[in-house]
Amino acid sequence: MRNPYIIGSHAGGSCHYGRERQIDQLLYGADNAFWVVGTRRLGKTSLLRHLEYLSLAASGEGRPSPDGDYVPLFWDLQGCRTLADLGHELVGAVEDAAERMEPLGVRPSELEGKEVPAILRSLGRAAKKAGKRVLLLVDEAEALVTVGRGDPLALDLLRKPMQSQTGLRTIIAATKALGALSDLSRESPNSPFLLGFALRTLERLRPNEAEALIRQAKSPQPVRASLETIAAIQEDTNNHPYLLQLLCHRLWQDDNSLRPPQPEDLLPDPMLDAFFSMDMRLLSHGERAVLKAVMEVPGQDDAALEVATGLPPDAVRAFTYSLHSLGYLRLIYGRWAVGNQFLAAWLKQNPEQLDAQPTAVVSDRATQELAEAGRGQEIKNLKKELRAWNATLRKLELQRAAFGLAVPVHILNEIDEARAEVERISQELKRLLEEEQARKETDR
Repeated sequence: MRNPYIIGSHAGGSCHYGRERQIDQLLYGADNAFWVVGTRRLGKTSLLRHLEYLSLAASGEGRPSPDGDYVPLFWDLQGCRTLADLGHELVGAVEDAAERMEPLGVRPSELEGKEVPAILRSLGRAAKKAGKRVLLLVDEAEALVTVGRGDPLALDLLRKPMQSQTGLRTIIAATKALGALSDLSRESPNSPFLLGFALRTLERLRPNEAEALIRQAKSPQPVRASLETIAAIQEDTNNHPYLLQLLCHRLWQDDNSLRPPQPEDLLPDPMLDAFFSMDMRLLSHGERAVLKAVMEVPGQDDAALEVATGLPPDAVRAFTYSLHSLGYLRLIYGRWAVGNQFLAAWLKQNPEQLDAQPTAVVSDRATQELAEAGRGQEIKNLKKELRAWNATLRKLELQRAAFGLAVPVHILNEIDEARAEVERISQELKRLLEEEQARKETDR
């Protein structure tokens, strides 16, 4: 029997687990242009490929369904350095999706030689005429930083069509290195490129989503694992999807079961070592200082980190928010700890990686701006989600009352799940609102 866990490629379609809330926001939310930010191997490409999968019909020709709203177009920017490079890759993406683009009247040969803004406008107009929208899925968007440094005008030309409401919906995925565009924009009199892209941080999986991945619940042959083993896997990985896959891959046995994890299972391999090294280079100086302080003395709160790092309160709050949302840190009873056991083990082996470096990919200032934007957006999302779960809970309580004493088990389980989600969201919202209030008081 083949090991079912995927650690070397993206996982879309039936192999994709979780992120339902974010998928709903990306496909049906009020915003029309998004930046999905996450660390390497957190599932950015998998998410984009899954959005592509969800947007396509199951027809043999790979065309969108007649009643589907989106025509997905996956655009990989890796290696692009100029606006011409972007155009070449965009035309190539249209060629790869020729069958689904044909009903829109879009032909790759007619796009050759056009600049990217003109191509994007052509795609949007063609989709609108057909009663559709192109779902532009932009991977490896960090390349835009290189393009912008070489040609600042290129970003000004790209921004408007990528945020267009005309037959186009844009989702770009990148690490926080894309935040360097905020630093670049300070040198330009025009609007910042990222202004208008709704920020969405790629989350770790929720407990029930992580359990489904661990058990491979979508598989015809789900994996067997004890509740204790599942809890240990979730604790060790902090529900990071790649680390879940990696650890489960190590724990899988030929009888399609998982053994309990041992300390040696939590040591990074050369590939993970390389990923962590690249991630560290994306942290600002302030983020490195905070992470180093937590590594050296786990269990500190924000006030203790202010003393340990010498950073002002608003900076510490911004950096802990950023590090927590991206999985570098986690909260345990209101105190900070390193995000997962793999990262903790790697930092112990490579403490020099957190020493201050001459330059940072993203400045402290840009990191703080991104953190403030992310916190504000997350508060809005959590409030909306809390309202939805409270409505679900009220509906379930009415159903339970209608059954009297003979309440079906599935309704009781759904009530327990809804209550747990209401409590989890309420606690997270309370913490973020307290941080927001503290920031406002500091600004006075």
